[in-house]
Amino acid sequence: MIQKIGRCLLLLSFSLVALATANAGLQKKSNETQKKSPEKQLEALIAEFNKLQSDYRTKSSALSRKYQKLYNAAKTPAEKAKVITEFRSKLPKNPTLTIVPKITKLLDGSTIDLKSDLGLKAMIWVIKNQPRNRTAISKYFKAIGEYHAMSAKIADALPAFQRVFGQNPEPLFRKVLDKNKNHRAKALACYSLAGYLAAKNRRAKKPNPEIAKLYERVVSEFGKVMLGGSTLAKLVEAPLFEAKHLQIGKVVPDIVAQDIDGKEFKISDYRGKVVVIDFWGDW
Repeated sequence: MIQKIGRCLLLLSFSLVALATANAGLQKKSNETQKKSPEKQLEALIAEFNKLQSDYRTKSSALSRKYQKLYNAAKTPAEKAKVITEFRSKLPKNPTLTIVPKITKLLDGSTIDLKSDLGLKAMIWVIKNQPRNRTAISKYFKAIGEYHAMSAKIADALPAFQRVFGQNPEPLFRKVLDKNKNHRAKALACYSLAGYLAAKNRRAKKPNPEIAKLYERVVSEFGKVMLGGSTLAKLVEAPLFEAKHLQIGKVVPDIVAQDIDGKEFKISDYRGKVVVIDFWGDW
């Protein structure tokens, strides 16, 4: 009996040692994760996102092809609706829903200082990848304007800021253009401000003369700056022409074309008359 009790105690002690060792291993792994520098934590999350995003796109594309065939084969509205519902239920989880909260936690929990270059990098990443999170984006836009408007590292993020949902980037663009000393940052601020105002002006009834002036400044001061494999001077050719000539109250630029009988005509031939021009395409 005593021997059996001894063996039981021995086995129990071994089990406790093994459990303690396992817990120590888990604790060590947790401590190692916590000891990672903020830079390493951000890099790891972005790398994880890139992998998840690649998998997400591959799986989503495969599902889209599969369910497009099922949708085309469906004969009634009810059958088509069923296919759409099933398709949506099969879609994998968007990785932004997983990774963005982890990065915002680093920012909001002070692991990453909003005033640091790393903070700027993280905020730009969140703005680009989760532009509809108004609460976070508004906070980060304000922080970028307050802490990083003078930084050269803000430059290449500016064009993307033209189209961030629910945000007005105009004050940031103007601050960078007026006060930043970096040539590239000023160039892309000028380019982005002009583009933002031009998009905004398309819904207005009166032309904004500042838009053409900004585009002309892009050409004269920043024309040689490269963006996406082209110079800014080349990129603004079309929008500058639009800003100068295709505005309400401007004379329509002359167009030379052929009528339905093959006869050449010019818009200027109809000057003084009411003319309706219908632009259309067939793809």
